[in-house]
Amino acid sequence: MNLESNEAALVLADEWEEQGDPRAELTRAQVNGLAYDELLRANWTAWVGALAPKSVLLRWKWGHLIEAGVGAAPTGWTPDDLLGKPTAEFLSRLALAAGVSSRGLERARGLRHLVCFGALESEELPSVETLTLDLAKPGLLASLVAPRLTALHTRVAAQHEGAFFRSLSRARWWPALQTWTHRVTSPESLTELISLEPLVARRGAGLLLLCDARVLTAIPLELQRALPLAKVTLLPTPEQPRDPEDFHGPMLTHAVPTSAPMDFRSRAAAERSSTHGIQSDEPVETTVGSGVPLGQYRFSTCGWCGSANTLGIYSTTWSLYSQSETTRYADWEYECHDCGLFTGMRRGQTH
Repeated sequence: MNLESNEAALVLADEWEEQGDPRAELTRAQVNGLAYDELLRANWTAWVGALAPKSVLLRWKWGHLIEAGVGAAPTGWTPDDLLGKPTAEFLSRLALAAGVSSRGLERARGLRHLVCFGALESEELPSVETLTLDLAKPGLLASLVAPRLTALHTRVAAQHEGAFFRSLSRARWWPALQTWTHRVTSPESLTELISLEPLVARRGAGLLLLCDARVLTAIPLELQRALPLAKVTLLPTPEQPRDPEDFHGPMLTHAVPTSAPMDFRSRAAAERSSTHGIQSDEPVETTVGSGVPLGQYRFSTCGWCGSANTLGIYSTTWSLYSQSETTRYADWEYECHDCGLFTGMRRGQTH
C-alpha cells in the first residue's frame, strides 16, 4: 500500500467498510483531518492490545500504525503482541523503554528503526536499518544477525564499555554498517577500540565519538593513529548556574520514549502566552509549536548521535513569585530523525 497517497487510502477504506473493519472510519478521519480519539478508545484492544494508553505513544497513518514508543508494558508482554495486530503491518519504528521486553523481534519483517533502552533480547533483526541502544551490559549485539543494519548508535554503562568494544570484533553486521555513533562514558575504555579489526581495517571511517570535554582531552594518540578517519564531537554541555540554589529541576530528563510526544508532525505551529499579577504562582508561558527545527536552539542537539536534525516543541516558562524573584524554564521535547530518539530536556534558573 502507498501510505503517501490519499486516494489509495480512501480506496482501502471502502474495502474495509465492506468487510466491517472499523479502520475504514479511522482512515477517512485521518484523510479529512478529523479527530479520532474516541474511535481509538473504542477499538484499542483490537488495534493495540494489552498496552495501557498512558504508557504508549503511537503515530498512525491512514489506518495503519507506523511508529510506536512503549514506556511500560504489562508482565509477559512482548513486541510480538503488537506486531501481530493487523494495524501494525507497516510499523517501521519502535522505541522500547528500559524494562520493556524486546523478545520476538525476529518476526518483525517491516521494522526499519529500533530504539531500545534495555537489554537487546532478540538475536535477529532481519529488516532493521537503524539501531539505537542504551545498554547496561554488552548483551547480544556482537552475535546479532542484522543484514540490513547501516546505522548504529550506542551507549554502554562505563564499567562495561571496554568489554563491549572488545566483543564487537566478531560481529557479523560490519560489512553493511556505514556509520557507528557512540556516546563515550569512560575515557579509559577508548584504547579498546584498537582491538576492533573491522574498524581498524577501514581506518575508523564512519565512526563518530560523542564526548564531553573530559573525554576529549583524554583521547590517546595511539587511537588517533589507528583510526585517523574517525570523528570526535564535543557535545554541548548545559551551563550550570553560578549559585547551585539557582537551579531547579533536572538539566536532562530521563531519555525514554514517554518523555516526549510523538505527534509533532501533526501539530500546528502555535504560540501561546498568558499574563498575570507580579506575585502570582501562575506561570507566564510562551510555546513554539510543531515545524520548528530545534537545532537552532541551544542544547537541543541530540545527545545520542550529535545530530541537529531534530523536530519538536520548544517552550519557555516564567514563574514570577515576587518583584525580586523570577524562575525561568526552557524546555525542549523532540525527536531525532537520524537515530530515532524521542527525548526531552529542561533548563531552569531563578533570578
